[in-house]
This record gives sequence, structure tokens and C-alpha cells, in this order.
Amino acid sequence: MKKVLCTVVVLILLSSFKLKAGELYSWGQDISGQKVVNPAQIGTSNDWVKVLCGDSYSIAMKSNGTLWAWGDNNTGQLGDGTTIKKDSPIQIGMETNWIQIAVGGSHTLALMNNGTLWAWGANNTGQLGDGTKVNKLNPIQIGIDNDWKQIQCGKYHSIALKNNGTLWAWGFNKYGQLGTGTTTDRITPYQIGTNQDWASLERSSWNHTIAIKQDSSLWVWGGNATIPYQVGSNNNWLHASGGQDFILAINSDGILWGWGSNLYGQLGDGTKDDRNNPTKIGSDNDWVKVSCGGGYTTAIKSNGTLWGWGLNSFGQLGDGSLSNKLSPVQITKATKWVQVSAGFRHAIALDNFSTNIENIYSNDNKISIYPNPVNDNLQINVGETNFPVSLKICDLMGNVVIVKELNSLNNSIDVSNLCSGVYIINANNNKRIIVKQ
Repeated sequence: MKKVLCTVVVLILLSSFKLKAGELYSWGQDISGQKVVNPAQIGTSNDWVKVLCGDSYSIAMKSNGTLWAWGDNNTGQLGDGTTIKKDSPIQIGMETNWIQIAVGGSHTLALMNNGTLWAWGANNTGQLGDGTKVNKLNPIQIGIDNDWKQIQCGKYHSIALKNNGTLWAWGFNKYGQLGTGTTTDRITPYQIGTNQDWASLERSSWNHTIAIKQDSSLWVWGGNATIPYQVGSNNNWLHASGGQDFILAINSDGILWGWGSNLYGQLGDGTKDDRNNPTKIGSDNDWVKVSCGGGYTTAIKSNGTLWGWGLNSFGQLGDGSLSNKLSPVQITKATKWVQVSAGFRHAIALDNFSTNIENIYSNDNKISIYPNPVNDNLQINVGETNFPVSLKICDLMGNVVIVKELNSLNNSIDVSNLCSGVYIINANNNKRIIVKQ
């Protein structure tokens, strides 16, 4: 069975609900230049659902669809209309319909729920894609297309996936990281080849771009390779992340693989030897998330534990020390972590969020969805109702990914073939419609 981590955030309409999202913790070099060697909570909010690190700033999303940012702001990367750095999260605009974010060195991309693409921050290489090389202090829409599905950023370039499976790139291209067959920079989105079988974008490295096709093959370009090439011949890749001249990836067996620069032990194989080909990292087979930064790596296991290795001169491993590590070390003893993002000298993680649902049909009849997040099988238990119940699971663009008819109180839905993300569950029993996100 294909092993995938899917995060299902639940929102119930036409009913009462309780929704508890997660708390944010950060470590490494803070905005004042101090070295924070253990995870420290950011504020007191517990409704965060997504977080990403740039070079020296951070962007996060709350469960209500708002965007927040903090850190350096010299190129407008916080999107608040200024170039003044912020030491705590500030809201970006007033919109409540953001569904996805991506960060580069000092620029940010975001998607709205209508499929439109927005960007702000540094634009010296055209990485915003608006046809100029002028920095933007506020979010601006890129083009007029409304069929964007996924976004990712490298340090100075951007890449996006459309609903039709095509890939587009723009920005810095000195090393071929746009995949266009040339080393010419682009200041507007430019299609990469003609293939329409791209499935997901992975976080790009400084000079590389990483993507996975619908057959689960892994593809990379950049580093003087100007067109996409397949990594090995395996078709079982789930997730990958790029750092400063190195890449780590997880396959469907939960095994972690790494290659590229290893000067600080950032590959985690116990050595400082560079690797030209994917090298198995340890013997564990329970990795689900990985994020690479500036010479170091962070990752999460299926049991919710958080790990780090590589460069640690600013405390970016969060293990209470400033010593580099050549193999994974656990960050705290907690088992609640669901997301982690490694920046240049700092990292941020999101702790586990839980959802309690009650009073869907009446005080006596309830519906519950668990586990949350889910890896393979989603359990849906309903109280007394009129069967059958028609169930549809859609992604945030409205594409139906699962259809099922429920005829019992207790139901198990196989979601192992879904990519990691947020999905909407719509259940209709001909009496009222229940929508869950």
C-alpha cells in the first residue's frame, strides 16, 4: 500500500463544532541575531495550519485562511506594504481565502481558493513573475490564470503546477533550474516542455528544482542540467526537499535517501562524504516529512517525532547544542509534530492539531472523523441517519478524488493514494449536507 501522510482539517457547516489547530515553535537564529538552541513557542495562537521558512523570515497560514509573516523585510517579503522587519507575526492583508504558500530566499508566492496566483517580495531576477524586476511590498496577482494547483520556490526562482498537469517556471536560471533547455532568466511564467503528467512539486534547492510525476518517478533539473532528468529508475517516491546543493527524498517504504553536498553531515549518513547518487540514510522506514535548509536537515517520523542533523552553528537543529550532527538526532521528546520547515539559519515546526466534532444532526446523533492527520485509512463514524449517505472527497480546487456510498454507522475510507494536503469531505444524506474541510 502506498504510504502517504494526508492532513485533513475539519470544518463543519450547518452544525456546531470545535476546531483546534496547532501551535508554532521555532529555533535557530532569531530576528535579533540570538541563537535559540531549543524549540520556543511563537505567541500563544493554536490555530496555525501551515508554516514555511525563507532565508530569514517566515510565512504561516491560520485555519481561517489568513496569512501571517514575520522576520526580515528588506525586500518586502512580508507583504505588509513596508520594508520594516517584524519580530512577531503580522497579518498580510485582510483576505481569508488563501490555501497555499511557498517561500524562496526573500520572495513569497501564494494561491487563493479561486486558483489565482499571487506574489510579493524580492524580484531582482524576475522571480515574482509579473514581467518586471521590481520588488513588490504587497501581494500582486500574477497574470489572469485561475487554474494554478501547486507552487514552490527556489532561492531566486519559482515554479508552479497547473490543473492540467503542466509545469511552469520563472526567475533566475543561471544553472538551468527553470528546466527550459536554456540558462536564460524568465520574468513571467514559462512552460517547461509539453508534458502533462506532473503530479507534485517538491521544495526546490538553491540551484535545483524537484518534481514528482504521476507515476511516482522523481525528476530534478538545475546544477547545469537545463532540462528535467529522472533520478534513478524507481517509481516509488513520495516526497523530497532540496537544501544548499543537496537533496533528501522519501520513498513509499518510508525510507530516507540523500545525495549531494555533505560538508556538515546534512545528508545524515554518518559521514561528511558527498554523494553523487541517492544513498540510504540509516535503516529506519518510518519517515514521512523532510525539509532541507542551509547545510542542515529536519524531518518527521510517522510517530510524530522530530529530528535534525547537519550544520548547527546557530542552533538550527534544536537539540540544545551548537554542535554539528552527522546523523539524525531527536529534537525534544515530543511526539506531536506534523510539519517542519528548515530555513537558512532557523527552523519552525507545527505541533499536532486535533479536531473534536459533535452535534451534527442533533444532540443525540454525532459524526466523527479520525485519525487526524491520517496516513492510510480514514475512519468515518456517523450517528443515526437516513442511509445511504453519499460521500465525496475533493481537493481544495474542487476536484473530486474519492466517491463512496456509506451504508453503516462505522466506515473506513482508503486515502493512501492521495497526496499530502487538505481535503474537503461532503456527506449528503438527503436531509442536510455536511461539508468538512
